[in-house]
Amino acid sequence: MMKRSTFWLAAIALLSTAATPVKAQEMPGQEKLDIAIAGTVVMRMREGAGSYTPEQRAYIINQRLIPILSINRLHPNDVNVRSPRNEQYATIWVRNHLLVTVGEPLARANNTTPTALARVWAENLRDTLPKMSVKPPQQTTLRQTGEKP
Repeated sequence: MMKRSTFWLAAIALLSTAATPVKAQEMPGQEKLDIAIAGTVVMRMREGAGSYTPEQRAYIINQRLIPILSINRLHPNDVNVRSPRNEQYATIWVRNHLLVTVGEPLARANNTTPTALARVWAENLRDTLPKMSVKPPQQTTLRQTGEKP
């Protein structure tokens, strides 16, 4: 029981500190908002989307990361980019969870296309998320001989 409690406390601590938006100045007059997981920048917001500011988008991404980081044994192949034929936007999915939509304004602010930017972010996530995902404790069996473990 002690191992299981320790495991869940560690998982909760990990989730509460895993994703951090950080405001930074890139060029005079142009702010950016970095999305970092465990200190590693995985996305950089230079634009909002629709009626959302970069700060609001970062908040939404952080909320979406909570269940994603709770997935047991994430693998780099669990992170996928999807885009329609017209490539006006691209989405990043982690298993069956939508993480972020990359639209033309954000891609343009990064001097690229939505699909290309989504691929860069997905690669960053493939490097970081598997290291951060919850790994359940190993099951141990007690000996039946009456010996204490």
